[in-house]
Order: sequence, then structure tokens, then C-alpha cells
Amino acid sequence: MNEAQTRDLVERLTAGLHEAIRERIVERSGGNPFFAIELVRGLAEHGITGKATVADTLPDTVHAAVLARLDLLSPQERAVVQAAAVAGRSFRPELLYAVLDDRTPTQIDAALDALLTDNLLIPVSGGAFTFRHVLIRDVAHGMLSRAERVRMYSKIAAWLEASRRRLSIPELPAMERGDALNMMAQLYFHLGNYSRCDDIVREALAQLRPGEPVGYLAGAVALAMRALYLTGRWSEIDALIPTLEDVWEQVQHDVSTATDVAYGYFTVLDMALAREDQARASTAASVLQRCLPSGQANARNGCSLLAALLEDDPRRIDYDPSNGDWGTNLLMFENEHGVNAPPALIAQEHYWLSWGSSVLRGRCVEIAEALEASDMTRLAAAIDGAEVDGLITHTARMRVVLAQRMNDRAQLERARSVLEGLGDRRFLRRLDEIALTLDKKGKVR
Repeated sequence: MNEAQTRDLVERLTAGLHEAIRERIVERSGGNPFFAIELVRGLAEHGITGKATVADTLPDTVHAAVLARLDLLSPQERAVVQAAAVAGRSFRPELLYAVLDDRTPTQIDAALDALLTDNLLIPVSGGAFTFRHVLIRDVAHGMLSRAERVRMYSKIAAWLEASRRRLSIPELPAMERGDALNMMAQLYFHLGNYSRCDDIVREALAQLRPGEPVGYLAGAVALAMRALYLTGRWSEIDALIPTLEDVWEQVQHDVSTATDVAYGYFTVLDMALAREDQARASTAASVLQRCLPSGQANARNGCSLLAALLEDDPRRIDYDPSNGDWGTNLLMFENEHGVNAPPALIAQEHYWLSWGSSVLRGRCVEIAEALEASDMTRLAAAIDGAEVDGLITHTARMRVVLAQRMNDRAQLERARSVLEGLGDRRFLRRLDEIALTLDKKGKVR
């Protein structure tokens, strides 16, 4: 926002606040509406309305502003918000009961009510909750030590195993079935067990009762599709597309599921563009444009990724580090075009890795750092590692980049059979262009 818009926002939020403090908020927030709101709420929670000591009271960064608010929480509220941060983008109280087994459900429910009142959490459909802003979740997660994170993830894994057994219960409510499946799919995906991620989603779809809603499966279906895309099983994605279309039909007016749906349609778009299927690409792009409104701050990176994919141009990427969504997709796109990713993007992905293991993210960061350092030995090792991890599509495309960097046609031949099997016409054309250039240079190996 510009200065006038920021001032208007602050004035509407701060009736009775001294004018000097309002101006400092406008100045300090730098036009970031979330930062301005957090500064206002932080002052209110501190009970500050006068102009004294305001310079010492206002945090310098949005991260510090959120941290200052979280520091004011009671021990019980802080424990709940941290457990929720580990649980994921959205969560249900039942998961918190399992992770915070030293507290009663009544105590946890009371803490959730307080966090809702403080505008740190917001309710979403089906009795679930989500963070009002992704940065609140980031900061809450960062307050945990690594040992605490590992302990909580272990409890979540145990809860997921119990949930897996519960999926076979015919009378299980749809929302509970979706929660369990989405969490299991996320766990297997981030651990790099892509085949298991796909298997559990297919098993769940096979158990659907006639007429049962599928909107609650949005996240799991999208992850299964991405798992198939990454591992080169593109022909199997077609079987899941009708389910994704049904999901979109049911949830297209539910903002809370927009990112999950977009994740699935980005996979459809990636594959369609690679195969030069313009009709399917156009349909996927149309849905993505609705999922990612250009005016929303938290959709900027998604819009940037969409533009880059449609034009096959990494210069269209304008990374916004204030929002962590779509970082791995953006990094993969940059890698596959052989360009150096923005340092802020690599740093953000490193930050996410500190949350816990993610095979895909880790490999993408390794490759990006090797490209940035122009270290071809390191790049070749990272690509080989990605192949071992089953990241077949990314590996084949990165071999094309490596061949261009090293003038090594052997890498092109290793990539060709995979790309032909996928029907990846876009990268096969790039491969042929590089092969022709190498032939002209007389540097065929």
C-alpha cells in the first residue's frame, strides 16, 4: 500500500491512539498492511496509547512484531500455537489433543478460544483452524527447539498411524477421513516415499461411498498427483484428474482450500505444457487464475510461477520472500532453466528445511546452490542424488542443463529416453537445440 492507504488503515484501527504513534506505525510498517495491523495489535495488547516510549516499543520488522505478540501469550496458549504450527497449514483440535497429551482437551479448547480472540487463528470449515497469516505460523514454529520439533513430529506420526487404521472404518465422518488422509499424504510426500503417498490416496478413493463429497480430499489428491509427476509416472495422473475436477467443483468458493486445489492444477499445467497439450493447459491456467487472485498478497508467488510457466521464461519470476508459498516449485523451475535462483528464495527454502525433512526441497536447494557456485562436480552429484531419490522428471531435465554447462552430450542421451517416455516435447526440443549447438562446437563426448 502507499503511505496514504497505510495511514487510512491505521486510523481506522486506532481510535484514541496518539497521532505521533500512528505516524510511527505508518513509517515503520513500510506499506505492509499485515505489519501495520500487527504493530497496532501489539500496542493494544501492551496497553500503550500515549506517545511516550513509542520508539522503543515498536518492533523493527514484521517478524519481531509477531514474536512480540506471541511472547505475551500464556504458557498454555504458547504451547497450543506451537503445536499447531508443527501440525501444518490447517489442523483440528483432535490432533492437538494427541500432541499435547500433558494437557486436557478442555485446557486446549480454552487456549484455542483465546488465540481466536487474539486474531492469531481463524476458524475454517469442518471445525478446523488455520493461522491468520503464514508468518504467524512461521514465527511460532521458529520458537521451538529442534528437539521439541522432533518430539512433536514423532507424536504426529503415531497419531497418523492410528489414523491410517481408522480410515478403514466405514462410518468415519468425511472431514475426519480427509484430515487423516491429508496428514498421511504430507508425511509420506516429504519423506520422499512417493509411491506410498500415491497408494494411500488411491486406497481412500476406492473406499468412497456413492455421493460422498470429495472436497476434503483436496490436499491429498494434489500431493498424489505431484508424487506421480515427480517420479515420472505421468500416465497415471490422468486417472486422478477427474477427482481433482470434482474437488474444484465442490470447493471453488472455499478460500481455505484454494492452495491445495492450485497445487493439483499446477501439476496438470506442468504436464500439459510439457506435452504441448494447449487445451488442457488453458483449462488448468483458468482454474489457477481463480485460485490465485492477483490482488492478494499471499498469491503473488503463485501468480509469478503461473506467468513463468505459461511463457516458459524464468525472468517472469518476481519472488516475494514475505510469503513462503510455492518456493520449491519456483526453485525447481529456475533450476530446470539453468539460471541462478534469487538468494532470498534459496534462504527461504533453507528456512523451511529447518522445520523438518523434505527430500524434494533438500535436493532442489542442493542443485540451486551448485548452479549458483558454478560447481559442475557438485551439480552432477546433486542430480545423481535426485535420481536415487526417485525424482525422475527433475533429474532428466537437470541432465539437459548439465550437458549445456559441461558440453557433455552423454548427459543428453541419459535424459533423452526419460523425456521421450514422458512425452516431454518442450524439454526434448531444448535437448535437440543443445545437441545441435554441441555438434557445431565439435565438442561431442
